[in-house]
Amino acid sequence: MDENKARKQYFDLGLVVPLEEELIQVMERFPSVENLSTDTVLCHVVESGDAELRMIVVQQLGMGRTHAINASNFLLNQYDIGLMICLGIAGSLSDDMSLASVCYSGKIADVLDNNKITDVEDDETDTEFSPHHYDTPDHFTQAISFARTQSEVREHYLKWQEEREKVAEEKVPEEVPAPDGKMERLGKPKTMPGMIVCGMVSKSQVYNAKLRKIDRAVLAVETESGGVFSQARAHGDVPALSIRGISDYADKDKKRLEFVSKGSVRELAASNAASFLHFQITGNPYFQKALRIRREGEQASLPLSSDTNEVGVLVQTLSAVDNEIDDALRKLSPEYKLQEKGYRLPMPRIRQTSEREGRSEVEDPLDIRDALKNKDRIVLSIPRTYPDQSLPWVIASDLLTAEFDNRQVVPIVIDGNAIRGKQSTFAKIVDHRLDELQNHDGVRLVFIVESMPFSAKHRIETILDEIGKYAGAKCVFIARGDDALIGESTFASRSAATHYDSCSISFLEMAHFIQKNFGMTGGESEVVAKRLRDTFNQFRLDAHPTYFAGIPRETLSALLQANRRAELIQLAVDGFLTFIVAGDKSDVNLGRTTRARFLRSLALEIHLEKRSFDQSGLVAFTQQFADRHDFDINPLIFIRGFEDQGILHFEDSRVRISLPFIESYLLAVELNSQPQLAERYFLLNEDFDFAAFDLYSEIGVSPAIFNMVCTSLKESITELRAKNPGAYVLLGEDISPASVKSPGAAERLKKKLQSAVDAVKKGANNLQEKQDLLDLQDRVQEEAGRQKNNRDEKEDESWTERSAPLNRIALAWTIGTILLGAGAEHLEADSKRRLSALLVKGAAVFIDEWSRVQSEFDFTSLKEAITADDVLADMPGPDDLEEKRKFVGGMIDIFEYNAMSDPLRRTMMFLCEQARQRVLSPSVEASAVDGAMERLIKGSWLIDIDPDRGRKPLRDAMKNLPRATFLRSTMVSHYITRMYWAHDKESSKLALLDAAENILEPLEFGIDKARLKRLVTADSTKS
Repeated sequence: MDENKARKQYFDLGLVVPLEEELIQVMERFPSVENLSTDTVLCHVVESGDAELRMIVVQQLGMGRTHAINASNFLLNQYDIGLMICLGIAGSLSDDMSLASVCYSGKIADVLDNNKITDVEDDETDTEFSPHHYDTPDHFTQAISFARTQSEVREHYLKWQEEREKVAEEKVPEEVPAPDGKMERLGKPKTMPGMIVCGMVSKSQVYNAKLRKIDRAVLAVETESGGVFSQARAHGDVPALSIRGISDYADKDKKRLEFVSKGSVRELAASNAASFLHFQITGNPYFQKALRIRREGEQASLPLSSDTNEVGVLVQTLSAVDNEIDDALRKLSPEYKLQEKGYRLPMPRIRQTSEREGRSEVEDPLDIRDALKNKDRIVLSIPRTYPDQSLPWVIASDLLTAEFDNRQVVPIVIDGNAIRGKQSTFAKIVDHRLDELQNHDGVRLVFIVESMPFSAKHRIETILDEIGKYAGAKCVFIARGDDALIGESTFASRSAATHYDSCSISFLEMAHFIQKNFGMTGGESEVVAKRLRDTFNQFRLDAHPTYFAGIPRETLSALLQANRRAELIQLAVDGFLTFIVAGDKSDVNLGRTTRARFLRSLALEIHLEKRSFDQSGLVAFTQQFADRHDFDINPLIFIRGFEDQGILHFEDSRVRISLPFIESYLLAVELNSQPQLAERYFLLNEDFDFAAFDLYSEIGVSPAIFNMVCTSLKESITELRAKNPGAYVLLGEDISPASVKSPGAAERLKKKLQSAVDAVKKGANNLQEKQDLLDLQDRVQEEAGRQKNNRDEKEDESWTERSAPLNRIALAWTIGTILLGAGAEHLEADSKRRLSALLVKGAAVFIDEWSRVQSEFDFTSLKEAITADDVLADMPGPDDLEEKRKFVGGMIDIFEYNAMSDPLRRTMMFLCEQARQRVLSPSVEASAVDGAMERLIKGSWLIDIDPDRGRKPLRDAMKNLPRATFLRSTMVSHYITRMYWAHDKESSKLALLDAAENILEPLEFGIDKARLKRLVTADSTKS
């Protein structure tokens, strides 16, 4: 064929193969029908069913991403390609992928660009990833997966597996090396979709461990797919697919595997990948049809065919559900409509409700998909304050690519409000052929029922009767607020459903989302994710980080680093109010700012004037608002708009603003505009509104309130210094927990520092470890809260009197810290310097008084009492009393250390996190403080804000410190914790590690500073 005539002719498949042996495997299965004149390109016509599929193959001129880009460019510039395929071998990163198995995308994470490589010990390297993410369109991935789930193809798939098993027995008859010194015999190849990483080929365990943490579905690593996908995207978003045979375990034993198997494993892996592609083209009608429809429209989406029988009910339904999900999310989710089709939203986790199940233990959070694998019916309770109306569709989107019991999941969202009686069947309210899907042996229906009408018994019965018609179907019943408690016993007994509560978006999922959508490195994304998580927790914002998806990366990062939470929350508030405006069909459609003004007035009346409104009262209030501005509106319709968007609801016949973050923000804005009302509202008492004050301070605090906070803090400092006029207790050795006095204390500190070294060595992508720590922290806080709520003893009057000064300074100091941190850009220089000095002095006396209170507890007597023989004998555990005594005593020592270190650690952590803005560094540096403890606090705060400004003041402060063993040990923990959670820049990490080393010098042991620097200082060569 003349090459010029072939230009821009259409080929269903454009195949890129990296190695000669892969090309050989392809050629053995696709005999050449005609060759083009270019040496590296072969054109094939493949007979497939009743029509032919045309495929063109190009071999790369070498291995790696650059050669893959060149080969892809050649194909895409010369020809019109329907689907680009990168076929080759890969190293396994998952326990699911054994040797000679086959994985396919799914997703691609290209980590070869924009990364930072750091040399560390033992010829290892440390890498900070900033991946580029690509997707294979769902309908192609689903079509391939149908080979496992659909009966008409599964039989052929099982035969393919058996054939490949025989080939494996011939090519690799002996066992071959596997990880951890084990041996493995190759058998039937497993096939799976998932994440394939395009990265470096490395023997580094650290590097490969980082790759595994890019995504929970990571399967393998190779070096070409990123290049193929990037070029496919650049040439008009041509769909792309990667198919890889597993040739090794991406570890140090690859050479041994190659030597023992004489290269036969790699050959078998390439053969299996090529054979799997051949099977899809020649034996999977779903894949064939997807290619033909792509050819007909030359488009990436799979359209519905007029001949539904030809398309098939499963393909037709999945395509329709996909479009429904996309339409629903664009209507309901403020962030989703900014994205391209196929955009994936992060999923909240869920946790089994222990109270309802009669258990006292706290369950670990898990993914909805994992819960449905083990449960057929679940009730998912979400708080009334959950602001996202799109959750059912987010769940459906995640399940669209799931398989349960070797069946393709088909998620169907059911609106509970549409069930009005026996005539309201599922089949009538959705546009899908449910009966055919139910009888399809390769389908698993999952009904997601939103807006469960628990208060209407006959409607609940109708829903349960409908569920009963679909044997084997799984169900998720979504209940909002207290609805799940209404008629719960009847529903639970009839439905046999397990109750779960929604959790917030996990730190891990949030970090992945930020990394993917804002192009941040792992370290940056983790710091931002932690601060977003803290922001969401503080303002009870049960929302996705996707509210900020439309913000450019630089803007989001700047807002968070500068602690401008009000601007972030304003974006979410504006999104909600915009949806109300868009849905208002009234003749007079009031705008977003007007609706915000109405809510501000309502929030002020409820919180400041302590008014409550029933429905008639709210209608009257709304009418007054309308009359004041001469708006000709219907108050009921106006109010219903807020109810429909979940912003207002009635509870005990009284109106409530459903979303706390909206309430706090609008209240802060209104109080900012009326300073005299702010002075009435923000009184320093136990009912102080911290959330609203945080946002109010950022918007702008009145001088009167600033002076009130400073005066209160100064008075508390004076009161406590008069009470304890001598040296601060932590500057001596009076407080010395058993764990610090013990002979092994120094060694434990060394180990703690070594753990910090390891954390730096692993880099920022230790997401799972951080997620586990946060989960544990949440569980401890929940359990502590439960125990506190269960205590009904009256407080001892002497303790109340003893703790009053501590409570007063705690309140004033906390409010002052919030004020400085949130108001950093609004306050004048003199005000910031004055408040900075007061916060340092206040922290010193606060820590001192709190530490003295903690030290009054007699841990020695407790240990003696609880480790007595008769007490130990009644405890569970080993029979040996000495062994039990040692264990129990050790636990008490840990409890004592935590109790005694809490004042210093928690105070310093709050100060450094709440007032961390770089704009504060000149003010903190210029603040006038005296005393060893004050200078240590100031230096530690300043180095956290600005390492360059903070190094010398902190070093000077440490020189003047007495030995103070406990103080120094606890500060080491503080520096390490801040390095681990709050910083991603090398200079900041090094500064904190220097501080940890310097403060330990008088204790006569240190750390290898040069070694630490090698771990965190980047090599001059960037990759």
